[in-house]
Amino acid sequence: MNSNESISMSKRIAGLLGSLCLVSIILSVAFVTGCDEAKDIRVLTVTPENVVLSGTSNTVVFTVDVTTLLDLSLPLVWSVSDPANGAIVGAGGNRATYSRTSLDGVNVITVRDQFDAAGTAIVDQQ
Repeated sequence: MNSNESISMSKRIAGLLGSLCLVSIILSVAFVTGCDEAKDIRVLTVTPENVVLSGTSNTVVFTVDVTTLLDLSLPLVWSVSDPANGAIVGAGGNRATYSRTSLDGVNVITVRDQFDAAGTAIVDQQ
């Protein structure tokens, strides 16, 4: 085999290897980027999970259960879905106090820790 044939053969092999690499990349992207299972998702357990406030009951204290967690990164951030129905009026540690307004309706209470783990509770105001 002369040097021109050797160079031509080297170019063909390089082209073939390049094509194989490209196909490998395309296949790995097509099959690897599917639905992966979520890992390290943490849920905070809030008690009570559901509460009904009616008549003269205007407040409820929510607690995040720390016995089921390995880590709880304080401070917790508490929020309500509808501020017109009520608000978190005090919070500290793993507890928060919710106070309702005179409006009836449903308010979803959400709590997040500093690792972005979250939990919810529902207040039904009648």
